[in-house]
Amino acid sequence: IIGNIILNGKGAAKGTDDTLTTHAHGIYLDDNSSNVEILNNSIAHCGESGIFIHDSHNLKITNNTLFDNAIALQLNQDVTATEAFIRNNNLKRNIFFAKNDLQMTSVLKSLYNDINQFGNFDSNFYCRPLSEKTIISTAYTNQGYTSSVGLNLNDWRSFYTQDIASKASPHQFPAYTINNLVGSNLFVNGAFNTNINGIGKWSATNNCNLIWVNNKLDNGSLQISFTPPVVNNRSVIVSLNVGTIQSDKKYLLNFSLLGSKLNRSITIYLRNNNDPYNDLSIRKYCKLSTIRTENELLFSLPYATANASIILEVNEMDSTLWMDNVKFQEAEISLTNPDKYMRFEYNATANIKTIALDQDYEDLFGKIYSGNLTLQPFTSAMLVKANLQVLPLSFLSFTVQPADQKVKLDWEKPFEAGTRIFEIERSSTGVEFKLLGKVLPALNGTYSFLENTPLSGENYYRIKEFTKDGSFFCSKTILVNRGISTSLNIYPNPTPAI
Repeated sequence: IIGNIILNGKGAAKGTDDTLTTHAHGIYLDDNSSNVEILNNSIAHCGESGIFIHDSHNLKITNNTLFDNAIALQLNQDVTATEAFIRNNNLKRNIFFAKNDLQMTSVLKSLYNDINQFGNFDSNFYCRPLSEKTIISTAYTNQGYTSSVGLNLNDWRSFYTQDIASKASPHQFPAYTINNLVGSNLFVNGAFNTNINGIGKWSATNNCNLIWVNNKLDNGSLQISFTPPVVNNRSVIVSLNVGTIQSDKKYLLNFSLLGSKLNRSITIYLRNNNDPYNDLSIRKYCKLSTIRTENELLFSLPYATANASIILEVNEMDSTLWMDNVKFQEAEISLTNPDKYMRFEYNATANIKTIALDQDYEDLFGKIYSGNLTLQPFTSAMLVKANLQVLPLSFLSFTVQPADQKVKLDWEKPFEAGTRIFEIERSSTGVEFKLLGKVLPALNGTYSFLENTPLSGENYYRIKEFTKDGSFFCSKTILVNRGISTSLNIYPNPTPAI
């Protein structure tokens, strides 16, 4: 399958029992396909997968560009016959590019814990400029239970030792801007000050424990734990009732989260509490960390319901975790138009094609195009606007926690060659900030800073990132007050000097 331009596999979900998925794929290799080469294809705007590999093996998938598909690359192994297992596949030098933050760069599923045997992945691009947090999803089944995990590129490398030379997006753009919050919190007991009313659960063996605990996060919080024996990859469902939601509205979910294990994630989505009890949103992932994280997820829905719940799918092996400050609120949102920042061009003819460019663009390899772009027959190019002052890669996490009489700041941010230094700042008012210290960029993207002399009363902390061209960008601001930590988002970001 060589040199094809494949576009607009939209599908038709309406009238089916799954209105969130269209099952339209660009290239689909079905049961026991083998010894197939997929080379130099351009696949865009498909309702589900750009390339879907189903129970196939000995494939060579090279130099393909996949753009604006619900899932760029999907590999699904759901047979028990060993001759049809997904094995000995080589996937190299492909571009898996998600246009918006709802799309995934790759999804890998199996009936067994064998995803690391699917093949060799390397020198690919996994790009989702509107959010790099969970761009890859893996799921495998054990003892009848399936657990899904959302990963960024670094997680994928670490867990499966794949894509060592692969790269993420060269630039990051904000997915949306919050214009206004409307009404009140639809989960009215989100502070958990005295109880955990409004919470439900389902567990296959009734070994999930939901209790109220004091002072683990901010005053009271929800604790989720499990009574042994626990089963790996068996999930429980924790539900938070939010009542009536509308199809023409957007909703923000904010919450604080603390785990007791690293490298785990929970799945979050909205579900109808009435018959047919269907999903109302796509499923999103939130990483667990042994340090507190502040999280925000945006949901928009295909239709309304009078009885909805936020669903948390938690794996029994996640051990104990805590949740607090849950807010589910209607929001007036301006979504970022991806077409302002990226451009996919293709040539579906047998002749050389020249395309006029309105400004400078660069490809994922850093080559700049000015004035025009020339494409050979049946090829394509994935471009991002050049010379823009845009947000650097977003902070994957930023937490601030009291530590005895000190305050510890931890943050995680993918390494960028253009970063010169991080400055840690503190304020007593949230307006005028004082420099506390400086940290040089690290290849592993993980940072810590200990403040030895915090103020009595309110302490506002932020990280300021300086780039080599003299620009700087600010993280969100976090308030610490006598052991209580809350998050305050500062807009706009980048934030001008104060």
